[in-house]
Amino acid sequence: MRTTLLAAVAATMLLSTPQPARAQSGQELFQQALVKERADGELKQAIALYEQIVREFSADRRLTASALVRMGECYEKLGSGEAERAYLRVVREYADQTELVARARERLQTLRARATASSGPVSQRVLPFADTKDAMPAVEPSPDGRLLAYISTSDGGVYLREVASGKVRRLAAGMPATWNYFPVWSPDGSRVAFSAQDQKTKRMMVRIADLSSGNSAEVPETRVEGWIDVEDWSGDGRHLLCNTKDNQIALIAVDDGSRNVLSDSAYDGSGALSPDGRFVAYAIGTQEDAQVFIQSVASGARRQVTSVPGGNYRPLWAPDGHAIAWQGPSGIWVQHLVEGQPSGTARLAVSADRILVRRWTPAGLYYAQFTDAGQRSVPYQVHMGLDAGRPEADGVQVLSGARPDSVTAFAWSPDLNRIAFGHRLSPEITITTVDPRSTATWDLGRQGHPLRTLRWASDGRTVLYEAENWFWRNEGSTVLALDPEDGHVRELFPRMRDAAGFSVSADGRWMTFYRIGAPDSSSTPSWPSGGSG
Repeated sequence: MRTTLLAAVAATMLLSTPQPARAQSGQELFQQALVKERADGELKQAIALYEQIVREFSADRRLTASALVRMGECYEKLGSGEAERAYLRVVREYADQTELVARARERLQTLRARATASSGPVSQRVLPFADTKDAMPAVEPSPDGRLLAYISTSDGGVYLREVASGKVRRLAAGMPATWNYFPVWSPDGSRVAFSAQDQKTKRMMVRIADLSSGNSAEVPETRVEGWIDVEDWSGDGRHLLCNTKDNQIALIAVDDGSRNVLSDSAYDGSGALSPDGRFVAYAIGTQEDAQVFIQSVASGARRQVTSVPGGNYRPLWAPDGHAIAWQGPSGIWVQHLVEGQPSGTARLAVSADRILVRRWTPAGLYYAQFTDAGQRSVPYQVHMGLDAGRPEADGVQVLSGARPDSVTAFAWSPDLNRIAFGHRLSPEITITTVDPRSTATWDLGRQGHPLRTLRWASDGRTVLYEAENWFWRNEGSTVLALDPEDGHVRELFPRMRDAAGFSVSADGRWMTFYRIGAPDSSSTPSWPSGGSG
């Protein structure tokens, strides 16, 4: 009886003692996520469960790929750009799961088709023209894209501008005591680092301004004779990547100024840190032949990334560390990376001339374009997709009040629903629709400044124009066609040094033009558009 009693007590104690919860299997979590997604409509909770599956059950490739596809569809329903990231991961990392890869590709095509439906140029002007009379070559976007930090060329002070409201405030004083250079945001957007030159001693230093207090302080051990400039900020906010004289780039600790030299041969001293701080990218060479390299911060081993001739420099890291962009021939190039190493072929993401790439944030890739013979710098933003730098086709939306400023030529479309006009001070064509009213501006780079004759093709599919650059530089003149749907620009005819002006026949097969100083009109060649257009 005693034995029976002890057994009963033991059983009671066992039942009353909390038992460890049974670990759920990946399939059980997947079913819970499906219920949250489909039955309960709790998409965010479903996403959290799918993410848990990807983290904890990566050995089951079919299950994790399925979770990523379902996660992408949840993000689609929420209208989030994270959907594309989830599908791309399936395509890149789960090639053996052919059925799920096909589904991910199908969803990617659908997403991009939606974007292309409102296709337009890929650059967005972030400041109205009237607000860029003060040249701002060093415009820096905050990590969330809400603020721009810049150095005023009128007093050398550091200023902040709210992109949406246009409100401006001074962050750090400039002249007569100081002239500041090149602001760089901390990863959390709470501070701005910049270099400053004391106008009395002519010595330079690095300073950091706090947005909440408005105060700024000098980073220890950074006051130097000559030059020091801030290029980047480490992801943990503890170090600055700086360049000094003789093309040296180094990591400088914010708290004590201690220095770790990474390279003494960087072209123009520019460089960028990967978001995780493991790699630094910089260029080696001259402006004509520079190539981009990626170097391990820990080991110092480096690998060449670019091979495009003509000079490549000013590398920028994508926010997720999976790509870099750089300034190269014809514009901005992008290369996908895996663990800091190139993967696939580099591509030209933005075709533009006279530019200076600045920063790649989650809000977009920023660059400045110089106009007025280099006297003015206008900031632009490129909305980048999540597949290692593909520009999103959401069009150029010129902010309110930016246009028109000074028009050199304009033309109505044949259906009278659109107006195209060019600008005296910038290489752009703006196309405005009448009803409903919308405006898009195309940056033509060297191919469009300044504009001469501007006309619509008779079918309304292209805008034809002639640019003065080649004519006045004795490179010849030609007619160019801008496609308003995708921004593609092409030359229609061989260049001629003494040709100017044009008019196209209604059927688009013939063009008339006049020649300057041509003594024998019989020798004037024709430009038949049917053959070369």
